[in-house]
Amino acid sequence: MNRADEGDGPESLEPSPRVRFGEFELDRDSFELLRNGEPVHLEPRVLLLLGFLIERRSQLVSKDVLLDELWGHRFVSETALATQIKRLRQALGDDGRRQEIIKTVHGRGYRFVAEIENVPSKTVSTAKIETLQRERTSNLGYERTPFFGRGRELRRCIEALGNFRMVSLLGIGGTGKTRLAKAVGRAVLEQYPDGVWFVDLVPVTDADGIDAAMASVLGLQRSGGSTRERLADVIRDRNALFILDNCEHIEDDVAEAVDFFLEHTVAPRFLITSRDPIDLADELRFFVEPLALESDQGESPAVQLFVETARRHGMTDLNFDLAKVKQACARLDGLPLAIELAAAQLKHLTLDELLVRLDRRFDLLAGRQRVRTGADRQDSLAAVVRETWDLLNGDEKRLLEQMAAFPDQFTMADVEEVCPDQMTQSISFSVSRLVELCLLSRTTREGPWWRLLETVRLYALEQLSPEARLADAERHARWCLERLGEYPHGRLLSYAHAQWAADHYPDLEAAERFFRERGDIRTAIDICAGPQLMIQLDLGSRALAKLDDIDGYLEATDEVSCRAELHAMAALCALITRKPDLFVRHAESALETARELGDPARLTVALILASLTNNFSDPEKARHQIDEALQAANQAGDPGSRDLAGTYLAWHLAMQQQYEEAADVAAGIAETNLTAGNPIDHPTYSAICAVIARRCFDDPGTANTWTDRLLETDQTHSLFGAASLFACARAAGGHLRQAAEMCNAIVSQLARLRVEPWPDLYVPLATIAYADGQTEQAQLWLRAIRASKTPLKTFHCIAVYQQLRSKLGLGASAAEDHRVSAEIGAEALEWLGAF
Repeated sequence: MNRADEGDGPESLEPSPRVRFGEFELDRDSFELLRNGEPVHLEPRVLLLLGFLIERRSQLVSKDVLLDELWGHRFVSETALATQIKRLRQALGDDGRRQEIIKTVHGRGYRFVAEIENVPSKTVSTAKIETLQRERTSNLGYERTPFFGRGRELRRCIEALGNFRMVSLLGIGGTGKTRLAKAVGRAVLEQYPDGVWFVDLVPVTDADGIDAAMASVLGLQRSGGSTRERLADVIRDRNALFILDNCEHIEDDVAEAVDFFLEHTVAPRFLITSRDPIDLADELRFFVEPLALESDQGESPAVQLFVETARRHGMTDLNFDLAKVKQACARLDGLPLAIELAAAQLKHLTLDELLVRLDRRFDLLAGRQRVRTGADRQDSLAAVVRETWDLLNGDEKRLLEQMAAFPDQFTMADVEEVCPDQMTQSISFSVSRLVELCLLSRTTREGPWWRLLETVRLYALEQLSPEARLADAERHARWCLERLGEYPHGRLLSYAHAQWAADHYPDLEAAERFFRERGDIRTAIDICAGPQLMIQLDLGSRALAKLDDIDGYLEATDEVSCRAELHAMAALCALITRKPDLFVRHAESALETARELGDPARLTVALILASLTNNFSDPEKARHQIDEALQAANQAGDPGSRDLAGTYLAWHLAMQQQYEEAADVAAGIAETNLTAGNPIDHPTYSAICAVIARRCFDDPGTANTWTDRLLETDQTHSLFGAASLFACARAAGGHLRQAAEMCNAIVSQLARLRVEPWPDLYVPLATIAYADGQTEQAQLWLRAIRASKTPLKTFHCIAVYQQLRSKLGLGASAAEDHRVSAEIGAEALEWLGAF
């Protein structure tokens, strides 16, 4: 670019390195601006701008020349230049109206118009620098707004700086790395008598700029020789902390600079913030996570930040629905920047309107779309994510785009199955890179689970063409359909499949929605009605929503096979949620459509469901239906379906108090499968539970042997009724403390699921009391069960309850039972603590 002057005045004499204008002095050698003898702290690029304008004083300097001088060949818009001019004028007390120092010629450029005089240069001695450092031990400024939820990170980072000379705060843009770094600096000021110095590297573009920025904050003059070497000489023995902020765009230069200082100094420490590690051997990496969405004390940090930001933006009525605020913060991943930008929208949106719009968050949270300079660089959520996205190569971007098809958590095995165009080796390398950049993170769940931040996932989807996005979504949806497996094994008998469905339920919902929106109702129904065993095991947490979906599908299809699936699933959901009328209606419809369909496997299940509607009201009819189910299973030639029907026969017999016959049927199923070395599936598991329930009191040794066998499997954590039964077996065998611990574990698990555990949990409590000789206490729990408005949820607990009733009796009035039921819940955990 041509740098010829575009002036209208005579060529000026070259100013000396030190010049005075008004109350200001600029020393271009020391890179220092003074006002009445006091330093004026400006970014290096602003000082360069001032020096260049003075050098071309009284001449018009075009915008192109200034852009070229300040940014070289890097493309930057004129808005960036206007921002730097504005900052310079603010520092000089000038403004756009008076223009007494810098004059704007609209559309053409700028010129320096103040009178200057040359001032003899003087050397700033090292002693003077030391004096300045003692007088001014920090340029951090004060905390201007509340700082939420970083106490743990603050303590860990301070501890890390005590053990390492270099610590990197890493994380995606908007997590608050700069804010945390400054908070750390303020907290350790007394530990660094030679200062805590914040060095903003946003405007820096090269290695020289890093040295100039550090020299500027220290007030170190520039002269002949290497600035970096002189910096190292000055700070060699200084107990100082340097915070190098926003290093990712020049990470190689930062790495070289920090490596030099670590090599040539003994005392200073360095805290850097970056989206990307700088890969030094000395580097301790400290990943800054989003704000916590949960808190043991009061509202979570994310919610506190949202409410405080809304208050700062003029919201006077802060009677928020905090559950909705928490929902908004969760969908924004706890990212402080996203939360602040979203809360600011409450100036013109209601909270409900904000939640609806979060799927389009990059339009909603676009701010003022300013150029990436200074604090304004984070006015747009999309711009912040884009800066990290641009650090990825093509393979990494493509992998991230394909991962975006997962709506929630996933494993690397899932990724390898759903992303076939990514080689396993390249996935490994790419995953490592995505983790480094905090785009991919472990979930809080134990095991090999990963997730993308929702903001990252939505951004990745926006990078895809409509055709590519559709192809990725279809591949993911068909993968879900395949993983559901064939009926009935993959959907009704296998615990492994049920666990997969529970783990990937958001995937199933996304797949169902994909097919429904494209008019493939048959496949959408197949997915909706697919995870039948999972629905039985999740304590009803998804069953109510499933019932609503089924009603819609029943209105949309007349296909018999679809209606058979839907009615069977609806009957299971109604059974789990204790809706007897709805259960009977759907069970009868499931049987009718299964007979019409003529599929013996589906008829087996429909007959079992129908038998449950008659188990107590017409036990003879129920027994006939189970016998017919056994015949249908034999016709299907499916041992799993036959065992399922046999297990329900055992439970039916137990409900009719034919305990010995029930135990024989159940034991036969269990022993046959275990002897054959078959995996413990749903029928086998349920059969063993029936044996335990029957032998709990008259043969507790056998009951505990079978309990040990089941506890060795990995299904027990999802079976509330079974866990209660195991506690009963332990108590009946005299292991009261272990039984109490199991009960406490059940309470904790159900509390996390927000599921009410009573009255089923009273069954093991009554068993513990009975085994401990506390007859009156055992009767108290039984009366609470009898009086409860919520019936027992599982066959396991019903069977033990019936046996305890026969052993103890109740002997109290119904009115007394209701009083006990209202008061007893609060006493249960305290009572358990005695064991």
